[in-house]
Order: sequence, then structure tokens, then C-alpha cells
Amino acid sequence: IIEHVELSGEIKEMLIKQVSIAVLTKYALKQGVVFLRDAALYEVASGVTTLAEANRVTFINQDT
Repeated sequence: IIEHVELSGEIKEMLIKQVSIAVLTKYALKQGVVFLRDAALYEVASGVTTLAEANRVTFINQDT
């Protein structure tokens, strides 16, 4: 499982300018990117998988 964001010209410029992760995330969301964690939680809400499995594949450790 991977998370893939296409590097558009705008994102490349943002990376060159070293903008914060928060700014990059906000921009990606506006462009319609669905992040892995969000997709996993949608599957939980739809009854396709469990929260434990979503946490496992999105690297959320409930033991800590």
C-alpha cells in the first residue's frame, strides 16, 4: 500500500520554496487528493474493513 501524489508544477514550486507540510496538505486536499488514512476510514465506515485493520495498514499503533 502506498500513497501517491502527482507532482504538478504547483507542488514542485511549493517544494522548491520549502513550504510547510500543512500548506502542502491543504493544497493537495483542494486538488482532490484522498489520503490513505481517509480512504481507510471510509472503508471502516462502509463496513468493508475494521478500524484495527485500517490502523494497521496506515501505521497507527494503538499500543502506545
